[in-house]
Amino acid sequence: MLFPSGGATPLVDVGDIRREAVGGSPTPSAAAVISLRNQYLAFFPENLGAVSDEYGERFHQDISNIEKRYRGKWCPRMLADYYWTIKRDQPEAKYARKSYHLQAFQNKIRLWEAEMLSGNSYHLTTLFAYENIAYAQCVEELKLLSEQFSNRFSDFKNMKDCFNLFATPTKSPGAVRYYWPGTTRNPELQVIAPEPKGLDEETLRYYTTQVDAQKKNVQLENLKDSRSITTNNRINVKLKSSELKRLVGLAESEKWTLTGQRMTQALRKKVYEAIMKQEAAWFGRTSTGELVNRLSADTQLVGRNLSQNISDGLRSLFMVLAGTGMMFYMSPSLALIGLCVVPPVSVLAVVYGRFVRSITRQLQDSLAQTSELAEEKISNIKTIKAFSKEKKECQTYNSRIETLLKLAYKESLAVGSFYGMTGLSGNVIIILVLYYGGGMVATEQLTVGNLTSFLLYAAYVGISIGGLSSFYTEMNKGLGAATKLWEIIDRKPAIPVSGGIRPKEKPKGEILLENICFSYQGAPLLKGVSLHLLPGKSIALVGRSGCGKSTIASLILRLYDPQKGRILLDGVDIRDVDPVWLRSHIGFVSQEPVLFTGSIKENILYGAIDELDEVDTMCETTDGADNEKAPAWLSAARTAQLQELVLTTPERWERQVGARGSQLSGGQKQRVAIARAIVKNPKILILDEATSALDSYSEFLVDKALKEISRDRTMLTIAHRLSTIKSADEVAVLENGVIMEQGTYQELMAKPNGVFREMVTHQSFATKEQRTAHNT
Repeated sequence: MLFPSGGATPLVDVGDIRREAVGGSPTPSAAAVISLRNQYLAFFPENLGAVSDEYGERFHQDISNIEKRYRGKWCPRMLADYYWTIKRDQPEAKYARKSYHLQAFQNKIRLWEAEMLSGNSYHLTTLFAYENIAYAQCVEELKLLSEQFSNRFSDFKNMKDCFNLFATPTKSPGAVRYYWPGTTRNPELQVIAPEPKGLDEETLRYYTTQVDAQKKNVQLENLKDSRSITTNNRINVKLKSSELKRLVGLAESEKWTLTGQRMTQALRKKVYEAIMKQEAAWFGRTSTGELVNRLSADTQLVGRNLSQNISDGLRSLFMVLAGTGMMFYMSPSLALIGLCVVPPVSVLAVVYGRFVRSITRQLQDSLAQTSELAEEKISNIKTIKAFSKEKKECQTYNSRIETLLKLAYKESLAVGSFYGMTGLSGNVIIILVLYYGGGMVATEQLTVGNLTSFLLYAAYVGISIGGLSSFYTEMNKGLGAATKLWEIIDRKPAIPVSGGIRPKEKPKGEILLENICFSYQGAPLLKGVSLHLLPGKSIALVGRSGCGKSTIASLILRLYDPQKGRILLDGVDIRDVDPVWLRSHIGFVSQEPVLFTGSIKENILYGAIDELDEVDTMCETTDGADNEKAPAWLSAARTAQLQELVLTTPERWERQVGARGSQLSGGQKQRVAIARAIVKNPKILILDEATSALDSYSEFLVDKALKEISRDRTMLTIAHRLSTIKSADEVAVLENGVIMEQGTYQELMAKPNGVFREMVTHQSFATKEQRTAHNT
């Protein structure tokens, strides 16, 4: 009971309290308030029937108005108004209280106390205010409650805000001060109370029950909080570990992907460098499409196997080893039974690996042939359209694709069968473990828990075996693709790129061919050719098509080595000379000039020994004017009669030639090739039908320029035109793989049954008929 029954002797008079509140200090003392409460408690039971019901009804109406005002919400102000209504003018007995009125008030106070003890932060301050009035007789218990509540709310600012709520009463000024002794001045809530008096057993039991319940609630809430904190900590640790694992996995994946890209890049670099080092004869046996496929598809496949696939394979291998070790640790006999399927699967894997490597090589070769076909047809699309063969070429390409598809079907069938067998082996392991493990559990050789753990490890091993099968499949594919790559990388060229004698002085230009024999793809072309080129002289090499004239030019450049005989430069075998030094002193224009994607200027500078030395700011000089200080590339361009070509376009020397010179005509490409050959000022100049695509006027200008620059150079001209042949110092006739005739033009024409004379006669007759037909 909040208000125990039974009277208590009043300690002070009501008038003293009012005088103290009005004339004294603004806040009454705790003793005065407690004395006033005891007077009320002593008065109510003795005066219940002393006055009429009229006052009881008025009291009941006042209580109802208070409840309506606060809408049934219990709060400190409502309590203060309640108490003020009860004590108002009580000593003069103006209000008669019936028992049910007092009981209703006490019941509502108890409900409010129960709500307050639930730990609501708003009622905390109310408890501190009310304890000096209603709980003065239970000081120690109230101190314990106050400490427990204070520990749960550490924010002093919020508590202070609640204190200020009592400092400004809305309805009854001064009423709250009777229930707030010293708390605004002392936030620590120092309880000042007299010795407990008049406390019956029921009140003690009620307070004790409330205190014990509050203690239990606090302990339970603390336990819940601790468990909640522990659970939250575990969840946070789990989430953080999951995030950390995800980040580590992301970093690992990124690392392996980057490693794979670097490996692929390094592999492509090695393959490309190896391709560039091979001799010209090797390219005659290897298709361009195959090499392009090796550089693109094969390197990508091998790079992926060297990075990500190895990572997955190592992870699966460690998982298998760890799981197998735990299986043998728990039960060696059961582990042997479970792993009895490994030997047959290993034998199957060996057979499968050989088949996959073989089928992968076939697949990559077929893909290379398909790429070669596509590259060839696309580069010659004009010829295809000229003969309207688009449909035929599509059918040819589709047939190659069908071949690829059949090989892919075989590979897929093998891969699917192997995956199925490895998956079945994992299931067989688990079934064997269950069967024999159940018997061991029945005979108490193994516990149920150990069998469960063993099954988990067996499943762990089975999953890892699946990962190993995937690794093994990809590894064999990579090995099949890597075979061709390593063949290219490990191959040593028959003609080294560099190495040998590097004379400090420029060569004189004397070339001697001694009994040269050469065969191309098994067909003999040269059968003991001997030819002498004097320094500073020009020699014209003539003969029927396919007799080996261009082959002699390639042998002098050392693009090929003769099977028999030797070629001497200034008395030194060119096989002992550094190829780089040799080719740096030879200018060469092929019968079918090849230009690279870029500008005209870039293609001319391609022939320079040092491109940076040839680039000069003086290239901005007037193209048509003679300028002795013009750079070498510009002088070479003028010699090749390229002024007209660049003056007709706004780009001038930066005009793009297109892929393989597709934006230029045949004659224009030949002129660019001539400029590229003479830009390095070579001592030896080889022209293989260099002016065959030029018109008569351009040929006249180019021949005139070549005569000027060939004064101090050794020149070998391969030609059919009489004009080119007549201007040479000497003519050599190649027939049936040997030099049949050699001498000046006049000497060879003087032979009545000579080969050269016959060739000139046929050419002259054909030229005469052409002129007659043209005139007609």
